[in-house]
Amino acid sequence: MIVKPFRPFLYNKNLENVMSPPFDTIPADQEKALLGIPYNVSHLSRLSWNNESSYNLLKKWISEGVLVRTDEPVMIIVSQYFKHNSEMFQRLGVICLTDLISEGSTIKPHEDTIEAYVIQRRQLMETLKSQLEPVFLISFENQLEKNLNRLISGKPPDKIVEESTGVKNYIYIIKEEQSLLKIEEILRGKNSVIADGHHRIRASRDLLESAKNQQERDFWRFSLTYITSVYERAIKIGGIHRLVKDNKHTTSSILQNISDVFRVETINNYHSDGEIVLYDGKFNNLIPKKENVRKEFLDGNLKGLSSPFLVDYFIFRRTLNMNQESKDTLIEYTNDVATAINSVDRGIASYAILMPSWDKEEFMNEVIAGEIMPPKSTYFYPKIPSGIAIESLLGVPPL
Repeated sequence: MIVKPFRPFLYNKNLENVMSPPFDTIPADQEKALLGIPYNVSHLSRLSWNNESSYNLLKKWISEGVLVRTDEPVMIIVSQYFKHNSEMFQRLGVICLTDLISEGSTIKPHEDTIEAYVIQRRQLMETLKSQLEPVFLISFENQLEKNLNRLISGKPPDKIVEESTGVKNYIYIIKEEQSLLKIEEILRGKNSVIADGHHRIRASRDLLESAKNQQERDFWRFSLTYITSVYERAIKIGGIHRLVKDNKHTTSSILQNISDVFRVETINNYHSDGEIVLYDGKFNNLIPKKENVRKEFLDGNLKGLSSPFLVDYFIFRRTLNMNQESKDTLIEYTNDVATAINSVDRGIASYAILMPSWDKEEFMNEVIAGEIMPPKSTYFYPKIPSGIAIESLLGVPPL
């Protein structure tokens, strides 16, 4: 892995009012509230991708001094405090630039992508000539947390931002050359896994291939990234639930069709206990019959039995005969259980498939085994908010 400092645009405003969750995770009601706040970063990501409105708005904010580029190269250490299951956690990571294109051998994906999402991100990034939010990487460097802690020890944070979810972000702008070199050194050549950002990386690769000059090629080769360590206790991985619009099949017929590979138990209330649940007004636990699952594959050598793989293969492909195009049309995704259940109760979705959270060790075993999971298989949290730093070609003198 090759990382380097950069000169981002930073908000010259109270970050409480300008940050937002990553744009593809914002619930509709929160999006409406954010768009009511002047200068919130969501104005840049939610305007039409088919015109120059967002680009002109970004230029306006820069000319008015709302966004100011740093005078010298920096990296940004983010210390996040959050509560999970009544326990308080701290997670440390660093925002910097990383060569994600030519370093493919050390930076591993774990999910497939959806073409429509790649196109959305490419249009947004190309229109803005900017990267608004970092790709999320998990490094196998076991000294990262200790070294980042050492670099901020005794320093007051440059910003403190508390999100509506209760996550508190302490933001440190690192300018000292020796500190920057130390971060570069400890991450150089280390392996990492892409947690979030598969679609943005593919978009960056497309933009690199179509770049008109060396400056653009350099810009798209180095992605805005947030890097934390796989050894951090504070890495939490949730499931992403599937909302299915299916008027052709009854859930009873689906459950009957998959009865050879899943044992079905109807429960009264949802509880996240590691099982897949098909919700159609009732909570139907789907418990894999592992021996039968393995018999489905002739060589009996299945790399993994991850929940997203089982749902994709046995329900969407084998039972419903969905290809990728039909899945893109008929399936929507949410990380919020209440949203998934309400979508079914209100008739927006025919049924929902509620996915369990991941055990980190189970996830790493799947990655090490080389499994590329279906799109939207994991939800890493807490996220890094959009708006902490913006990497942009705007205002950079031509070579």
